[in-house]
Amino acid sequence: MVHEIIGLFGASALGYNQYQAMAAHHNDSIRNAVKCMTPIVCPGEFYKSTGFQNGVLRDRLVTGWIKGQIFTGTEDDSIPYDDDIQNSLHTSFDYGLNNKFDAANEAIDHFVSRRYPKADGSLDVAGYYPNSRGRADMDISRAPVNAAGEGDANGTYNRYKNMEVPTYNISGWWDIFIDGQLETWAYMRKYAKDSLGNRDLQKIVIGPWAHQTIASRTTGDITYPANVMDVVGNIDVTEDNLPISEVLQSEVISWFRYNLNNVPGMDLGKPKFRLHANGEWQELAPLLEIQIPSENFDISFEEMLSFMNGAGGLKDFPIIVRETIFNGTVYDGPITIPALGTPLIDGLDGQPIQPIPNVDFKNDIPNVRFYVVGPNGDGEPANDNVGNYWFSSDSFPLLDNIAWTKKYMHQNGTLNNTAPVTDEGYSIYVHDPDDPIRTIGGANMIVKDPQGDRDSQGQMELTNPLYAPYSLNRPGIVSFETGPIQDSLCIIGFPVANLWAKTNPGGITSGPTDTDFFVRILDVYPDGREYFVVEGCVNARAREYARALVKGKNGMFDYHNKGFPRDEMEDSLDYIPFSNIDIGGLYEYKFRLLPIAYTWGKNHKMKVLISSSNYNRYQVNPNLPIEEGEFFRRKPGDGQTYMYQGKEMAPRVAVQRIAFSNSNQNYIDLPIYSPGTMTSTLEIASVSEIDAFVYPNPATDQISVFLSKNGTYLLTVYNLHGQVVVSKSFRDQTNLTVAEWDAGLYIFRITDKFSNAVVARKVSVE
Repeated sequence: MVHEIIGLFGASALGYNQYQAMAAHHNDSIRNAVKCMTPIVCPGEFYKSTGFQNGVLRDRLVTGWIKGQIFTGTEDDSIPYDDDIQNSLHTSFDYGLNNKFDAANEAIDHFVSRRYPKADGSLDVAGYYPNSRGRADMDISRAPVNAAGEGDANGTYNRYKNMEVPTYNISGWWDIFIDGQLETWAYMRKYAKDSLGNRDLQKIVIGPWAHQTIASRTTGDITYPANVMDVVGNIDVTEDNLPISEVLQSEVISWFRYNLNNVPGMDLGKPKFRLHANGEWQELAPLLEIQIPSENFDISFEEMLSFMNGAGGLKDFPIIVRETIFNGTVYDGPITIPALGTPLIDGLDGQPIQPIPNVDFKNDIPNVRFYVVGPNGDGEPANDNVGNYWFSSDSFPLLDNIAWTKKYMHQNGTLNNTAPVTDEGYSIYVHDPDDPIRTIGGANMIVKDPQGDRDSQGQMELTNPLYAPYSLNRPGIVSFETGPIQDSLCIIGFPVANLWAKTNPGGITSGPTDTDFFVRILDVYPDGREYFVVEGCVNARAREYARALVKGKNGMFDYHNKGFPRDEMEDSLDYIPFSNIDIGGLYEYKFRLLPIAYTWGKNHKMKVLISSSNYNRYQVNPNLPIEEGEFFRRKPGDGQTYMYQGKEMAPRVAVQRIAFSNSNQNYIDLPIYSPGTMTSTLEIASVSEIDAFVYPNPATDQISVFLSKNGTYLLTVYNLHGQVVVSKSFRDQTNLTVAEWDAGLYIFRITDKFSNAVVARKVSVE
């Protein structure tokens, strides 16, 4: 049998620890180390996904998860005394506290709000901020290593460079870690080569799933078509049912077979079982004894599992039989043990075992596969073939075939493609921190519906009478809706929201304050049902940080295709300051929503909901100014107050106003999938280690392209209609004559023919 260390793990402390363990030291896949992984709903980047999305605390996940880790230990009253933090007892005494509730709160404060002294005696910022010292505990990318791959606070290397591990990621659009796992996958793809220098063994599969519904057809209130199971396999594994014959045909098992036994250029042979020779004699019958097996017996993986499954026999099995009076040999040779007919282990399916499929993952399996969700059971024949298919790509977000299109919101509640041309006034709603909008649907795990009866996740139907009074038809929300879609509308990527808004705490006309804004996008079915699709949020104090995550610091790059990962070790975006806003001031908020691939069908409508709370997925903002470097953790109605500049302040009800005019445009910028369209990008850096310089730009006659590294490249030039203008190979520099080209913008796409790394530049010809 081939003995290797492999990783197959899901979303648990064990899974995250395995990621961290692999990042801690250089993983040399040529030697006896980790050969491959399959992280299922499990990231290595937590800050922006798990902890704080655009400056808003993921309340239920953070507090619920930490409490769960504390509360699942030994009960405090089960022992009289525990003074050893290293023993197997997990109690509040490990933290020097009197009970598990205090222990849980201390742990949450450490993650969110605790400020620790720095060397100079000043206080560090709370864990809430992206430049906190705790960031290195949350994100692999923020824990530097030295040239040897060892942890070093002064290191200048990204920890992902340690991880030469082929990785097969599985996630879902409504998993709690979807954006974090995408970011982790992209970092792995950028930095983690295998032993042969390949980067094309970093795979990710994203289905219409939540954290607990991976490889299921039903999530939330939608049961998706059977093709959802095409990639991972339609395998119903339960405590009492292990369909081993189906499991072995799945792509995940082929992934391990490929990396452990079918590596190109490495003849490792097929895995096998060895039943070692048994030197002991056992009674077979009166006066007869047997040695079984009488010599080492090797059998293939599939044959042994088929025998255990009761569906196959053992051929040429060596035995010796002797009589016990004179110890004379009666038989010495092979026999055939017939199939037992029933499995040796309860729960196995008893079916014959077929050979595990041989799959060339490097060349035949796309790096990205995701499910494009579409209409389900809407009664529209025209939508029978709309959406609900698997999409293959080399990257996410997509680099090509995306037409960014703004859907503008208007004061009268309409949502369309036309920007306001006059001052339309305001949409006004009230945000009460003690009466929040409730979370219904989305990327949740331990969030429950308002009745506490079921998980609130995925595409839940918001007009359900159990939910509408809490999250749809109630004060504190403004909505905007398109007319019926005439054909279909497909988005793939990270939508971006742009809002212009004012906030006025009741009875207060001036001074600093803070607040949040939430955007949810819905699919309105022709029969009136309204299903959750995707969401996003922004904290007012973190507005410049959120904007930078979209557009880059000082607008240095275009968000329309800036995917993952970000810059190198010290990402300057981490240090963009958070600041209070002025009461009554008009501010622009630009922020990225969570990723999605979704198609609205014919006669469906798109609806956008805006509110200032979404509880208990997110903490509810108290509408109070916050001191620099601090965070105020609270729950609705808990009676807490906050000290700001020596003044005790209680949570305040605020009047929120969304402003609509030709100069204050509110919109959702949608990454609409439109084959034949080239995206206008300033750069594509998610998988590239090359850089290109195009000069002059703008150009009128001649233009030159220079590459940062020697190599062989393919240059493809597109106009903005997606048509190829030039396609040519070159080494590290090439020249083009553009004098006869039409004036306008062109996309220069350069591909490294060896590594398939891509870089693109937008060029203007005059």
